Amino acid sequence: MANTPAKPTLIEGDATPVTETPKVEAPDPFDLDRLRVPADYEADAAVKKLITTVPVRRPHRQEWIWVHPGEEYRGVFMSIELKEEREMYVALPHVAQELPGEIQRRMIYTAQNSSRVTFLWPVRVAAPGDRLDDWSISAHEAAAKAMTSGYGLSVIGASVPTKQSSPRIRRQGLSPSGRPLPSKS
Repeated sequence: MANTPAKPTLIEGDATPVTETPKVEAPDPFDLDRLRVPADYEADAAVKKLITTVPVRRPHRQEWIWVHPGEEYRGVFMSIELKEEREMYVALPHVAQELPGEIQRRMIYTAQNSSRVTFLWPVRVAAPGDRLDDWSISAHEAAAKAMTSGYGLSVIGASVPTKQSSPRIRRQGLSPSGRPLPSKS
């Protein structure tokens, strides 16, 4: 009866109705069921995180990545890198012609790690007549394989600059936490 609305009653001799208020019991402060979060809480909230910045970086040494396979999510751009500030800028073609020694061609891939953090991965592209270094070749191969499934990248012997120190790609069926890799969508 606690959930039914109060009914007005007439008292004899008085024309104004009097409302009976039902007694409400105080909630049990030790009832943990009242504090539990329902399983569909995030779905009910209907809040989606808005991405306002996208970092430009290489994948970390032990990071699991996925590269978007669509051609509209990658492209070759002219870029200038300010190493002291650790910043990279995309240059317009007419600006690139004015700074031939400072500008490099880079393929910029759209990638995502296992934490669903989106980032742009710049990989050097050889100019006509130039030779591409082993690191860039390995990075392009890793990006191509990460377009079909998740890949873990690990740099072996990074402190020793030899041909064997290029990034190796290891295909795994599980993420670093032991969970299965997300399905392709």
